[in-house]
Amino acid sequence: MKPRKLSLGPLLLLVVMIVGTIWWFTRTPESTTEATDLVKSAAKAVAPQTEKQAAQVESPKAPAVPAKSEIGESIPVVVASANNDLRANLNTAISEAIRLLDNKDYANYFKQFSYGIIDKMPPDVLEIESQQFNQNVQQYSDLSKDWARHGSELHQIQSQTPAMSKDGNTATFAIPLLNNDVDQIVLKKHNGLWSEINYATLKF
Repeated sequence: MKPRKLSLGPLLLLVVMIVGTIWWFTRTPESTTEATDLVKSAAKAVAPQTEKQAAQVESPKAPAVPAKSEIGESIPVVVASANNDLRANLNTAISEAIRLLDNKDYANYFKQFSYGIIDKMPPDVLEIESQQFNQNVQQYSDLSKDWARHGSELHQIQSQTPAMSKDGNTATFAIPLLNNDVDQIVLKKHNGLWSEINYATLKF
């Protein structure tokens, strides 16, 4: 019986396959690591460019919000009103006129109750005229007596009911005199204020 000869071809092929398989499994992790490193490198290269582009793009600005003093809250505003003036009411206007005349404050009386005379005067002229009026009344006895009488008459009409005009802007008071004459006091309202007082004697 002749001994068999072993064929080396298939054996070599098997060895090559085994070595190739071992190389493949040992090579795969390294390849994966290299691939991961390449991705990281690419990311690093792209990141700066992305940040630069982001820096060039301005974020939308929020609309300016007005302060609370402009909207949302009403700021109290002090407005001059006739209601703050004693002359806004007929009774208190008469009381104020009496007070000024009793105190011989003719300058302020002139400013507050001479509307028909002073309504078109510039402030500086009004100041001069009021001081001149005060000086004249203080200086001349006839004028002093007249204004003392007017003050007394204002005291008298405080308890009277005046005759009112239809529009409510004129109040007329009458004071009978001993000789049947009548002293008439007329108050007129302008711009919501009883700022004009006229005195007259009606003879009968």
